[in-house]
Amino acid sequence: MKKPESQQVLQAISCLLCVFITVRNTIDLSGTEFSGGWLTGPLLSLAEIGILLFVFALAMTFWYPRLAAALGIAASLLALPIHFYFIATVPFSEVFAPGHEFRLQPSAGFHWEKWTVIGVLALASAFFLCVRRVAASFTLPVSREHRRVTAHTFPTLISALLALLLVAVPLFILKLHDQSVEVPQFTVSVKLSGTAAQRLQSINESVIVMASFEELGPMPEEGPGLFRVVDLGTESRPLGKTNVVEFKGARVPLRNWKRLSDKNYSIGIDAVSVGREPDARNILDCPYLTDRIESVKGRTVELSCSLEGESRR
Repeated sequence: MKKPESQQVLQAISCLLCVFITVRNTIDLSGTEFSGGWLTGPLLSLAEIGILLFVFALAMTFWYPRLAAALGIAASLLALPIHFYFIATVPFSEVFAPGHEFRLQPSAGFHWEKWTVIGVLALASAFFLCVRRVAASFTLPVSREHRRVTAHTFPTLISALLALLLVAVPLFILKLHDQSVEVPQFTVSVKLSGTAAQRLQSINESVIVMASFEELGPMPEEGPGLFRVVDLGTESRPLGKTNVVEFKGARVPLRNWKRLSDKNYSIGIDAVSVGREPDARNILDCPYLTDRIESVKGRTVELSCSLEGESRR
């Protein structure tokens, strides 16, 4: 076999990266409620098919580069939707499932989680390289002296433009459907007991602070003892070294916000420990603090946490 071209090597590397990153972003979803959802289930299935196509494309790159490129294009198109869902869950649902009610309302707006963004960039790069390979197989009727330049610049420009549109157009559409209301800024200061802090450090676990937004009120017109709940979603932020978390830029869905009878909605604040394993058990005992959003606006809320089973003084 002759020495592989540099473009073939790059195409193979991009396919391998896409397999790794897409598997990494979806591996914990198989067999969960996410995989059974009528919207999320098909998204996960498309991503899994995309992973298989990337594997086939990787295997064929050095022998059938054009066929491998075609498979890579299809795989990129199949794996991207679930990443857009991760970035903008509520706007994505507004576009493809209008009127859909979530069992647990996700936080509104855009969420640029590191591995999700890396996944989008990796898929766009693979799409660019694969389109460039396919476009390079077509020749344009140009003069001989311009043929060499055109053979390189035309496929590159076309593939770069298509890759840019592949990412920019969906994000633009999702942004148009990002109908949400910003939550007033507030800060949470977590005070860990000495035992809890030592235990978390010894097992290399971190802390996530969660703020849930909702309206819970009586419904006298429906009968005594009945309550209405408007779920506005939950925001989660990692606790840094300063043990202070700033909730800035959090958003709630406009559709649910309009349903509120009182715009001074309730907020619940809690903190849990998280480990490297997805099924790691929470070892913190933190009181669940509840208040009104106007009461915590611009303030610092203190949350004292101890180790589970540790006596409080």
